[in-house]
Parts: sequence; C-alpha cells; structure tokens
Amino acid sequence: MTRFCSAAGSVEINRAKADFFDAQANAQWANDNYTREEMEKIQKVLTTIPDLEGMTILEPGCGTGRMTSILSEQVGKQGKVVSFDISNRMIQNAENLLGEADNVELHCNGLEALNLKAASFDCVFSHQVFPHFDCKPTALKIMAHALKQRSWVLADSSSGRASILA
Repeated sequence: MTRFCSAAGSVEINRAKADFFDAQANAQWANDNYTREEMEKIQKVLTTIPDLEGMTILEPGCGTGRMTSILSEQVGKQGKVVSFDISNRMIQNAENLLGEADNVELHCNGLEALNLKAASFDCVFSHQVFPHFDCKPTALKIMAHALKQRSWVLADSSSGRASILA
C-alpha cells in the first residue's frame, strides 16, 4: 500500500469538511462492518456492473476503507484501487483496516488537488460520497478526464438519486 498526503489543495479549501470527518473517524458508523442489509445493497450494485477483476479503480472519499477493502478483493492482484479522502484520520483508519494490501494506493487529498493522469482508470466507484462534492460538474469533469474510453462512473448514495443529481 502506498500513501500520499498533501496539506495543500482542496484539503485547505474544504477544511471544515475535513475537520468534520476527522472528528467522525472513530464513530461507529464509519468503522463497523457493513450490516447485512448494506452488504446486500453493495452486492446488488456489484452484480449490475462489469467484472472488476484486473481493473484500475478510482475511489473518491474512501473514508475508513470499508468499501476500499471490498474493491481491493474485486480487482484482485492484477488490479489496483486508488482511493482518497480529505480526512487524514479517515485515511489513518483505512491504512489500519487495509494493512498490507498491495493493490491499494491511499491519498489524503481532495479530488480537485489530485493530479490524475488522463485516461488512467477503468472506472470511478463513488460509494456514499458524491453528495459531498461542492461542485458536482467539476468533480465529474475531473473524473471524466481520468477515465479511459468506454469506462464509467458509479455513484451510489443511501440518500437517493436526488442527492447525487442535486
């Protein structure tokens, strides 16, 4: 696992959000295993998308790494998950959870501050995060830049479709 941090960029712009999620990093909701119901929803999503084996996935807002762990298993040893979060404490918890996962790269930064190479990802997997982007069109533009041709963005939220489209 590789971890990169930056004190600049959107971490500074979104300091209030980063502080909020730092304070939540040890909360039960952020660290407990997914409930059976949550896992059923995640499995349903995974069955509706192409097989992730060998893919390179961008995961914005990885939090404590719970979804990152699932994605790491899904992409296998030939794949890679590049995950990031603006909360340093969430990233620390993700490091603890993921241990020595050699197909995961963690960044403590915001999407806007990452220097993502064009056409370098097979998909973006945004689990429970898209509603938190301040400027969704900018976020989508950055994601689209990083995606290979014929790739896709998956954005899900327990808050419903309206929270993603707002």
